[in-house]
Amino acid sequence: MFVQFSKRFKNLYKILNKMSLKENECTVVTAYYELKNKKHSSASYHLWIANFMTFDCYMVIFTGDEETKAKLLTARNNFLEKTRVIILPLDSLFCSRFIDYWKKDYDRDHERYHTPLLYILWNEKTAFLKRAKDVNLFNTEYYCWADIGMVRHETYLDYTRTFPSKKMLETCNKSKVYLLNLVAYTEEEKQTITDACEHFRYKNNTGAGVILCHQNLVDQWFVTYYTMMQRFMELDLFAGKDQSIINCVCLIHKDLVQFIVPQNSPIDEWFYMLVYFSDYFYNKHFLVRG
Repeated sequence: MFVQFSKRFKNLYKILNKMSLKENECTVVTAYYELKNKKHSSASYHLWIANFMTFDCYMVIFTGDEETKAKLLTARNNFLEKTRVIILPLDSLFCSRFIDYWKKDYDRDHERYHTPLLYILWNEKTAFLKRAKDVNLFNTEYYCWADIGMVRHETYLDYTRTFPSKKMLETCNKSKVYLLNLVAYTEEEKQTITDACEHFRYKNNTGAGVILCHQNLVDQWFVTYYTMMQRFMELDLFAGKDQSIINCVCLIHKDLVQFIVPQNSPIDEWFYMLVYFSDYFYNKHFLVRG
């Protein structure tokens, strides 16, 4: 009798959980770690973060210490009920286990302002996304990684304030991972790239600033991305830059990805995904006027 009751309880829990799913809502996942050496100054990041924190959405933020957590919560003061800041020390991150490899990558990186710790954070984006999905704090239908420093100017908010837009999420294909494509792949690239390679080390075809997909696709993306990263390491290729890995994923797993191509972007094209997934874009391209 207890077993039957237990099964009924589990089934009821699943039903109630499904009923409470926030359809066409998205949890934005991001992170900020105060590194000594980074591409931009802390002052610049703090300005950009202040802009990013104005998004009225569910947000999970990962960081490494209590002091940074307090600063992030202060910046997110208007949306605390929609916000969780999770402390994960750098050495506990999924990609920290590969620190020896990242050190080797640093020795062969042509961009000397990068560091092994930066490689960890770049390659950790998908792991952060999965962690947020697994803890399921807000039970949203979609999950989205977004770099915390994307809103470089306050004027960007004129076009991105409603990111991620429920209207745009309603148009999404639930079987696709959405990524920004800045430069189209050539026919030769499409035909010849069938394994991990360094072809994209010096190219910027597909960006990784925003990775958006349905909750049911997060695990598949996790396995796909880190299988490719592992393949890079097996072949002793430079893997520090996540874009190199993502470009190979896009060509080898074409059916998994939906590209978003910038069109007359009102902000820097690198941050166009914030525009695309906004009411601004929906009203301009989808809204039927009577």
